[in-house]
Amino acid sequence: MLGCSRPPISAVEEWAIMKTLSAKVLDPKHLELAEPLPSTTGEWIRIVIPDADDETSDWRRAAMDHFLDAYGDQDAIYDEL
Repeated sequence: MLGCSRPPISAVEEWAIMKTLSAKVLDPKHLELAEPLPSTTGEWIRIVIPDADDETSDWRRAAMDHFLDAYGDQDAIYDEL
């Protein structure tokens, strides 16, 4: 990247330093952030959003919805760890 003052980082390292922010979609090109960005004016950021066309999203959603169904009340001891 031109003008970058730090050496390039790998995709794995990049994900490790990500922060999650909430935003309201005002229109297809504008967001209203719930809190200020921890960046400077003119800096490029990466925004990751769910892919509505992802054919595996239904499977993922079902897996998340039913993940805890496999655990019984006797497994609640793990909640304290």
